[in-house]
Amino acid sequence: TAKGAYLFDKNFNRTRYYFPNEKITDALYDREGNLWLTSLQNGIYVIPSIDLKVYDNQFFPYANVTTLAVQKSDLLIGTYSGVFYNFNPETEIYKRLPIEQNSRFNTVKRIKENEQYQVFAQGSKTKLINKKTKKQTILKSGNIRDFVLWKDSIYSVDRNGVHKTNLKYKRSEKIFSGSGRMIKKSPNSDTIYFSTKNGFYYYINGQIEEIRKSGQAIYPVSADWQGDTLWLGTLHDGFMAYKNGQFFNHFYKNEGGYGNMVRSICSYKNWLLAATDLGLIRLDLTTQKIEIINRSDGLHQNEIMRIEVINDDIFLATTVGLIRFPLSLNAQNQVIPNIKLNSLVVNDSITFDLTKNNFRYNENNILFQFETALFRSRKGFYYEYRLKGLNDNWQKTEGTAPFAQYRSLPSGRYIFEVRAVNEDEMKSSIEQFSFSVAAPIWLRWWFISLFLLFIATMIYFFVNRRIRRIKQQARIENELKTSQLTALKAQMNPHFLYNALNSIQDFILQKDVRNATRYLTKFSHLMRQVLDASGMTAITLSDEIKILTLYLDLEKLRFGDDFQYEIHVNSEIDEEFLQIPSMIIQPFIENAVKHGLLHKTKGIKQLNIDFKKEDLLICTVTDNGVGRAKSTQIQVRQGRNRTSFATSATQKRLDILNETYQQKIGLKIIDLVENNEAKGTKVILRVPYKNHS
Repeated sequence: TAKGAYLFDKNFNRTRYYFPNEKITDALYDREGNLWLTSLQNGIYVIPSIDLKVYDNQFFPYANVTTLAVQKSDLLIGTYSGVFYNFNPETEIYKRLPIEQNSRFNTVKRIKENEQYQVFAQGSKTKLINKKTKKQTILKSGNIRDFVLWKDSIYSVDRNGVHKTNLKYKRSEKIFSGSGRMIKKSPNSDTIYFSTKNGFYYYINGQIEEIRKSGQAIYPVSADWQGDTLWLGTLHDGFMAYKNGQFFNHFYKNEGGYGNMVRSICSYKNWLLAATDLGLIRLDLTTQKIEIINRSDGLHQNEIMRIEVINDDIFLATTVGLIRFPLSLNAQNQVIPNIKLNSLVVNDSITFDLTKNNFRYNENNILFQFETALFRSRKGFYYEYRLKGLNDNWQKTEGTAPFAQYRSLPSGRYIFEVRAVNEDEMKSSIEQFSFSVAAPIWLRWWFISLFLLFIATMIYFFVNRRIRRIKQQARIENELKTSQLTALKAQMNPHFLYNALNSIQDFILQKDVRNATRYLTKFSHLMRQVLDASGMTAITLSDEIKILTLYLDLEKLRFGDDFQYEIHVNSEIDEEFLQIPSMIIQPFIENAVKHGLLHKTKGIKQLNIDFKKEDLLICTVTDNGVGRAKSTQIQVRQGRNRTSFATSATQKRLDILNETYQQKIGLKIIDLVENNEAKGTKVILRVPYKNHS
């Protein structure tokens, strides 16, 4: 209507009336049971529960309620402004009580009564009203925070301590010093319990004793009796039960999330109600089941000052008004939440809808965005999510952070699952999204297969090449040994042996024992040197020169003084450490003697051998013999027109050595000619070497 919204039951009896000064245009119930009302000028109103009603300053003028008290079936209301009301819950009619306000400090702290008196603790004054005579009396006790009426006295606590005031004689005495907070009398004995800033105590027959919990002082600020059990509420340690000197049923924030600050506590039948900083706790003392009534149920004021119950209706004194709802109010949100997976963001920049589910290997930074409609939870809900294929454990994110992000996902297939959980642990259905992240090309099966095949081929190629090289090396070594033997045969050719033995025989026949002995000694040394060298692949240059020297000495004994030779080694060459292939030079020396110098008939037969070192060892053999052309003519004339065995064996050995060494052995033969006349032959041999220590 133009003046508020009316709520009727099925029999059209009016049960509620909302916002009398608003032009209400429409109404809607949502799936959680919230009632939405739209107004013409002031926006939208939401009522979480139609069973919860707030009597604010639109209902009665002074709605900042500070305390409550039950008077038969009515409710006595005290306000921050010092105004008192009598409220009838059934008719919802209130009337202001004729109690004068103080000029200052009007806040009403407590209202209590017995058969004879009503007592109102109002600011700095405490007012006593005789129920029969209606006479008001101001007691000297002021700034009372809590009190009890017992017999003809008031036991009160204030900032100065605990006091006892006789109502008949209006006399007051201090029982205990220390700022008081709460006081309660046992319903079954004369014991009075009170708390101060120093701890919790009991008082009986003039004796005061402190009550401790596990040896520690406690500081209750509110209390109420449930039979013979005293329930205590504290500002920092939740609420607990005390009976027969024992504490039990301790509820606090760290044990179930029930709140540590308890401003007011009230017992009713088998229920316990506690006003905490998280809302109103409703505890079923029979089943020990606990529920929290809070903002999601419409209880938007957590600063509850006082709790009272009349005919199964709960009344709460708050600074925004009087709040009322049935004790049976359903505080559990049994509505199953919904969930929607909206979109996903790839690599922090590209947003996709849920139709794309195949990603490249570098599209592996994925953020999922989801949402739910849970107005009643007031952000008290949360989400649970997991990524099957990566981790099957559920993870949690608050309702204010509706997303889940995964960075650097490895290739594979995944299923993302998410669900919403409301404030009462009701879970939605699971929303799923299946997708895959492709492997990079170098991790795909066909690429790996080709790569392995390539590796296997390369291994086969290198192994096979290595085997061929080993076989070739073995063949070369065998051929080299064979060539060495061949070269040995060539060096020790029959002509040389025959000539040497003939020379020895001539010396013997001539009875030239001295020369025969010398010749035979040199011959035996040469044979030994040649045989030793033939078993080695390399010998030092000094050993090679010794062999050459012995050989040439024998030839000199045969030719006489007509034969001269000279061996020259460059000074930069260390003969003892430079190694060359064994018996590589001797065959060329033999050729120079046999084919060049032997046929020379005039003059001195001269042979020069020179060694110098460059990148290879250069050996130059120079003779002044008849030259290759004339030597060939002589051989033809003598009927020996064939290649020398020593020459062919030596050439074969050079070929094998060239396969063995990286640097090829070079051979160059130069005919020395002067005025078209042969003057000898020069052989330049380039031999690889190595330094050996």
